[in-house]
Amino acid sequence: TCPAGARCCSMQMLVRVIGIALIINFSFFFSRVVIDGGNILAVQFYNNIPAPTLGAAASNGPVADKTKIAASAIAYPVADLASSDTKDLTANIMGAMQVQSILNTDSFKAFAQDSNFFFKVATLSFIYICMGVIFGLLAAMFFTIGLKFISRVVELWVVIIASPLALLMYATSNPNAKKYFNQWLNALITYSLYPAIFL
Repeated sequence: TCPAGARCCSMQMLVRVIGIALIINFSFFFSRVVIDGGNILAVQFYNNIPAPTLGAAASNGPVADKTKIAASAIAYPVADLASSDTKDLTANIMGAMQVQSILNTDSFKAFAQDSNFFFKVATLSFIYICMGVIFGLLAAMFFTIGLKFISRVVELWVVIIASPLALLMYATSNPNAKKYFNQWLNALITYSLYPAIFL
């Protein structure tokens, strides 16, 4: 009951309905502001990562020779990326592993001087098994991260679609409804900031 009478109650209800209508109409905008803020923050982290561009990696890699590019159909996508400024985030990881220094020509020349056949077989088997495990772990990590970024897009779609209902629940005075709003807000912030935290 309203102490000032029915007119006061109707005015409060009208103000509440107008407020809820405005909140629902701007729910997409509020969601996009948070998502774009997370994307801008992620771009700042991305720009500060010291990594070569894909163009530099392609020109320094084995496809730098134009005759090899012309002879190989696989090299054409790399050649197309050579003009872009996209960073090669995996260059630092592969540079830290230095696979080419473990299995290069100089290493095999020094290794071939040993005459013990079983030592050679055991050593080569150990090296190749270890490299296979390392590459398997890296592949699993990159696939997992890729799936997480794909699921992030889907989750943000759901968050944007549910934003009018979530803001409507926040506008109500029901504490159970506000629990769902808090879950929605947590998902919005978490998936918006995921790229920045990853980078």
